[in-house]
Amino acid sequence: MECTSVNAALIAFTLKIVAYVVGFLLIDGIWVSARLSLYALFSVKVACLYEVDTPIVVFGMFQVIVFLMECPSVNAMPMTEQERRDRRNARKRMKRQNETPEDRSKRLQSERERMASISHDRNERRRTELQSKTNEQRAERLANRRERRCNISQHQNQRRQAQRHSETNEQRAQHRLDERERWTDRRQQQNERRRSRRRDENEDESDIRRSSHRLRSQNVRVNAQTRKAFSERIKLLMKNAASALQVTNQDWTKQTNRRHRAPVCLVCDCFITGAHVGGLPCMTRGEILRRRNRLSVEKYEQDYRIRLKPSLKRDYEVPGFEGMLLSKRGTQTAPGKYAVCLNCKKSLNNDKANAGPPKFAIANGNAIGSFPTCIPCRQPGFENTMRRIDLERDISP
Repeated sequence: MECTSVNAALIAFTLKIVAYVVGFLLIDGIWVSARLSLYALFSVKVACLYEVDTPIVVFGMFQVIVFLMECPSVNAMPMTEQERRDRRNARKRMKRQNETPEDRSKRLQSERERMASISHDRNERRRTELQSKTNEQRAERLANRRERRCNISQHQNQRRQAQRHSETNEQRAQHRLDERERWTDRRQQQNERRRSRRRDENEDESDIRRSSHRLRSQNVRVNAQTRKAFSERIKLLMKNAASALQVTNQDWTKQTNRRHRAPVCLVCDCFITGAHVGGLPCMTRGEILRRRNRLSVEKYEQDYRIRLKPSLKRDYEVPGFEGMLLSKRGTQTAPGKYAVCLNCKKSLNNDKANAGPPKFAIANGNAIGSFPTCIPCRQPGFENTMRRIDLERDISP
């Protein structure tokens, strides 16, 4: 009888070891029924090995079943890694709900000491691993880390949203109060750590800290000044652009603002392009008439020893400037004030005795006239008729 009880105890102990081993190898791998069949098979093998009776086998099976019912990791359904992590965190939260402030401070202190003891070795190991990896492996590791953090943040946001939807108004208010208290405690702890570090630092470290703080403050001020100057510059450019848009306003009476056309130089018959911050370059009627000897028809005929036809003279005759070669398309910006490009204005302001007309002026050999609107027809039978010319339809490509 004594031998039978020893064999029973030995079988029970052996079956429990076998259950632990098989449970470790098959965690979340197959269903509980398959595990039970494996445990039963092991128990039968052990019973046959020791040649025990059927009651002992039944007793061993009962021990195995009791162990399986007591082991939550074996009875659980297959879980993912995230579900494992959630269950572990839930157990931690339940355990921390009943702890006192003294227990909490002791736990945090022990965790800090443990992390401080292993952080150096862990960082050294990570540096060694990173140095041994190639660029592709590093990029893959960073991509996996970003993806993992993104998934974790998504799960956290989903849990928070579900928790907030299920909370009442009182619970939300209490949650906000708890968050404020937690952040207040955190700021106090950070300030206390800073004070302790400053008390422990020597004179050289204090000088370094103060200089770095001054440099950081200076950089912040410089960045703020740069942003302010950049913003002011943008506003000035926008203002200049808005004022430059009004340069094309040909209604110099300022009664309406609907007629816009590119300004044309009175002297050279060219468009005046660009944004002029100080305003469109102009000359008054008196200033232009004082340069009559450089822009007149007589000066042109004397320099080129030709006689201009009356029709060509009429093409460049502007009211108020008779006897001068000027552009009829010239822009009048105000009463008695005309637009003149910068090159022509600079040349006309040169009051040297032998100064001639500006380089691109009409009076400097550029009097080519305009295309006629009517020409005589030379087709037989239409010799005495005139044909009208539409420049846009007949000449433009």
